Amino acid sequence: GEHSGSYTIDFTAAGTRNLLVRYSKDGSSSGGNDNCGISNIRLTKSLSQNSDVDGDGTTDVADVTSLVSIILGSGEGSEGDIDGDGATDVADVTCLVSIILGTNEGAGTPVIPDPSYVGEAIDLGLPSGIKWANCNVGATSPEECGAYYAWGETEEKNEYSWKSYKHLNYNEDMMSKYWSHDNGLGIIDNKTTLDAEDDVAQVYWGNGWRVPSNEEQKELYEYCSWDIATLNGVEGVRITGPNGNSIFLPATGFRINTEIFNKGSMSYLWSNTIHSEDNNYAYVCGFNFASGYGYAYADPRINGWVVRPVFEGYNLTVSASSGGSVYIENEEGTSAIIGKGQEITITATPDKGYEFDGWYDKENTLVSEEASYTFTMSDDIEFTAKFQILITPGDAIDLGLPSGVNGAAATLMPTSPKSLAVATLGARPWKKKIIQGIHINFTTKAPTAIQNIF
Repeated sequence: GEHSGSYTIDFTAAGTRNLLVRYSKDGSSSGGNDNCGISNIRLTKSLSQNSDVDGDGTTDVADVTSLVSIILGSGEGSEGDIDGDGATDVADVTCLVSIILGTNEGAGTPVIPDPSYVGEAIDLGLPSGIKWANCNVGATSPEECGAYYAWGETEEKNEYSWKSYKHLNYNEDMMSKYWSHDNGLGIIDNKTTLDAEDDVAQVYWGNGWRVPSNEEQKELYEYCSWDIATLNGVEGVRITGPNGNSIFLPATGFRINTEIFNKGSMSYLWSNTIHSEDNNYAYVCGFNFASGYGYAYADPRINGWVVRPVFEGYNLTVSASSGGSVYIENEEGTSAIIGKGQEITITATPDKGYEFDGWYDKENTLVSEEASYTFTMSDDIEFTAKFQILITPGDAIDLGLPSGVNGAAATLMPTSPKSLAVATLGARPWKKKIIQGIHINFTTKAPTAIQNIF
């Protein structure tokens, strides 16, 4: 068919249960690892890890000791050629120490996500209304790489392999989460998207932010233009939405074991969606400079890719009637975009001489009588705080009379035991009907006429 020809295929270790496939067709080199039906291959027997010399699943000082013993011919280890030059010598010790310290260029310097920094949500004008972050998790600007994560993990690490993968019981070769195949290789939970606790965007950036779904990544392809670009000297791709707004993806490449591949030539991002046919894989999307276009495919969950979050939120607007003020806690101003599912508190403060009456929605329905009202965002919301005059005896009351004369709040005492008529004007806490700002409460069913009130 269209893929017929003579192929030379190279297999490179990609963790303990995968081989990274590279091939050349008819003598012409190709960098793909998911073309012509050739994809990463899961192994039933683990491969050695370059920097995990003693084979305990971690890379630490104990591996340096084991490596030195191998070089001196007095020790045993699974692998000693750390720098990949074909020899096991002192240079490998230097390389291993650099990996442990996080200063090895091949391993990349670990970037610890800063929970205090949250990217900006950019509206690209997409049909779904989803907004995309202006930078990756762990970055503070669009051109920074940020942090690499295995799928469903929330911490960077020195090695990206099956042995170090959070959701695999390596000794039993059993996936512990996100598995739907009845083949004995995983605990079946039928989960297809990341839980909040495994979503690095939710963990570090909070409510409203999350790792995008595969469908949302497809929307990014279908409705946006993708163009190779450079930002502050960093190569990448600029994605421009239907409304003209854009985001920049730096060419971050990806991590396997302790190495970074294709940095400077690939911009790919994790989705939150597991591959339905093989749960060892999850979807990524991005741009390959060599092919000149963007696409989505599935990659082993153990590999380290960057994460570009999306934001799903709602508009919250609060206002106040005369007699008080309002604010949204932890927000500036009286309107904000709040993340879906986020708990938020709004507070109303009455002015002197007023009291809080309640929070009302745009249909003028009472929502809460609590001045500080906490709720969960699930839709666009508009609330108005209403206040009313607090009248006390002796206060001047503007009744809106033509003369402009103010009345005075007072209490009438009965003129005789038989009349027992008491009119209380402006006294609280009785909440009777308000007549031009006056509260009237009678203690008898047949009160006498009120005279000489003002």
